Amino acid sequence: MHQPCAGGLLRGGLDVPFLDVLRTMQNPELPLTTAEYTEWGNPEAPDVAERIAGYSPIDNIRSQRYPALWIEGSWFDTRVSYWEPAKFYARVSQAQQGAAPILLHTDMSSGHGGASGRFKAWRDTARQDAFILWALGLAEA
Repeated sequence: MHQPCAGGLLRGGLDVPFLDVLRTMQNPELPLTTAEYTEWGNPEAPDVAERIAGYSPIDNIRSQRYPALWIEGSWFDTRVSYWEPAKFYARVSQAQQGAAPILLHTDMSSGHGGASGRFKAWRDTARQDAFILWALGLAEA
């Protein structure tokens, strides 16, 4: 089942990922930032900023071998802006020391919850599953 999670792995991919937690939480002009201080913390406090940087995915990219990644974003996502997965993709692609592919899919018609309508949602799930099978060597490209 297609289940979004904040910055976590979903069946081998990143699905509506909150990847730039520190910079997002440092911008109180964004619509959800101040309302989410109770969840993520207010990075105006130096100890909170350090804690957030410790788990913010984009702040922890290192030159290393990454597994195959399928990263998703949505153009109309008002919670996790489309540029977060795009920035993560660019940075992890630069840091990739292995041969595993890092792929980005930006859905130009969906929001945070993913596809609207069961058939589009099924296509999205099929695309994710096809990537996983391919990355595991169980299907042809």
